[in-house]
Amino acid sequence: MQHVETLYGTIRNVSRVEYYPSGALMSCVAGEHSVLETPWGPLVPQYTSDEVRRRQLPTIQFYESGILKSLPLEEQTPILTPAGSMPAELITLHPNSALRRVFHLNGTLNGYWTQENETALATPVTVNTPLGILTTMVLGVHFTTAGSLRSLTLWPETKLTVNTPAGSMVVRNGIAFHADGSLESVEPNLPVEVTTPIGTVRAFNPDAVGITGDTNSLRFDADGVVTHVITAMDCIQVIAPDGTRVEHAPGLRASYCDEAANETVPMSLSFDQSKLCISAGELFEYSMEQCIFSIKRTLGGFTLPKFVCSL
Repeated sequence: MQHVETLYGTIRNVSRVEYYPSGALMSCVAGEHSVLETPWGPLVPQYTSDEVRRRQLPTIQFYESGILKSLPLEEQTPILTPAGSMPAELITLHPNSALRRVFHLNGTLNGYWTQENETALATPVTVNTPLGILTTMVLGVHFTTAGSLRSLTLWPETKLTVNTPAGSMVVRNGIAFHADGSLESVEPNLPVEVTTPIGTVRAFNPDAVGITGDTNSLRFDADGVVTHVITAMDCIQVIAPDGTRVEHAPGLRASYCDEAANETVPMSLSFDQSKLCISAGELFEYSMEQCIFSIKRTLGGFTLPKFVCSL
């Protein structure tokens, strides 16, 4: 029976032990009840599994310095975070020992344990955010090394109404914040009109996945100016200094579910002070000062592919 010593105490009856080339502990799996003394109180690493929800034992991971990197917990445990106390089955840390992510649940989806099963165990979590106190269903909460709230990843199918620089809107998937607490990005639940440096665009990403709330399709700078937007419903006409006219539009692809149907491939627009970047199958860059831009509405999100013509 092998035990390992850590900065936080002894992990008993370990298996799947890995070390850094320096000899420092990289990861292991606890085989019996162990107590680690942490800044959040005594925590018990996960050491049991079951045949349905937690079929495999996840590893406890460490930085080479000996600081915890990832700690799966035997039971859901209240963790005091910079945004308030919240229940957790998994926490991760930054190299400076600050909390990085707190996961409400940590079940493994498989043929016997579905998202619906996991959802039945989820409960609303109250989080103190720069938008105010929010009580909602979250997959995880992300903090910076300084302890400020980086993002919320919302539970699948969860919707939340928030105030953004583009107005109040219903969002899904996630919400991210700048270091100063200003809103950095959201994922609109439905198409919503937003003002961009080239005009009003209907923001919506039908392909949004929602694995993490760190980066979403509608993004703002610290002053509330739109810096990135994905649209599936508008096309952008660009007139270059030499009079060349180019139109970029969302594309089409065969539906993954119905071969006889088509789906829209969304188009992304990124802005800075000097240029507009359009990603529509390829990446195109245009000078904000030298080009003229206009926005055309498509029918039902579909339009002709990009074309080039001369005046």
